[in-house]
Parts: sequence; structure tokens; C-alpha cells
Amino acid sequence: IEQAKVKQSLISIGKQTFLLCDSSKFGTHSFARFGSMRDIDTVITDSDLDENIQLRIKEQGINLITV
Repeated sequence: IEQAKVKQSLISIGKQTFLLCDSSKFGTHSFARFGSMRDIDTVITDSDLDENIQLRIKEQGINLITV
């Protein structure tokens, strides 16, 4: 929970927000929430991300980088 609070603070003061995570993190639930996709400007993830999820990210106006 403490890490989530720190991440919330960083999101609130940042000019841009980048989410860096592997594709296995999408579509799962976690114990603590630190923000929503509305808070993210760019997602960086691996190329195994499901195409439907990629489309949903792009439809929200979020820049998506797959590597």
C-alpha cells in the first residue's frame, strides 16, 4: 500500500506518465491500486500483448510502444 501511495504522488506531480510493464500484467487485478489508464500517457510493454488490449489502449489516446 505504501508503494501505491508513492506512485500516486509521482503521477500527480509528473508532466508525463509512462507505464512500463510486461504483457502478463494486463487483465489482472492487484491488491493496491495507484491509478487508472486515464493517468497514463505512454505504455511500454512487450510484443506479446493481446491485440484487443492494444486496441483498447490506443482508443483511449494512450501512446503504445511494444518492444
